[in-house]
Amino acid sequence: MRPKESVPELLKLLKDEVGWVRGSAAYALGSLGVQESVPELLKLLGDEQVGVRGYAGIALVELGAKDRVPATVIADIRMISETELLDDQDTQRTWAALKELGF
Repeated sequence: MRPKESVPELLKLLKDEVGWVRGSAAYALGSLGVQESVPELLKLLGDEQVGVRGYAGIALVELGAKDRVPATVIADIRMISETELLDDQDTQRTWAALKELGF
């Protein structure tokens, strides 16, 4: 499956019951530049899990909606940036989002 062909499935996964699945889907949609995912990503800013909120925030920044990311989610993104679980590419995307948000 090509990346753009995966968009409908990724959009469905934003509603998965498992947090890391929702966060990963959000992160992938931002990476793919899927503008139509913005309304669903905005809903994830209120998710109960820090990682989901943070990755949704990163995706929104990548999609040009940085003004929609609240301070509480910026704090979540900062927390993600401090984890040792990120690989180099994730670290670069996280720091790029924080820079775009003025940090």
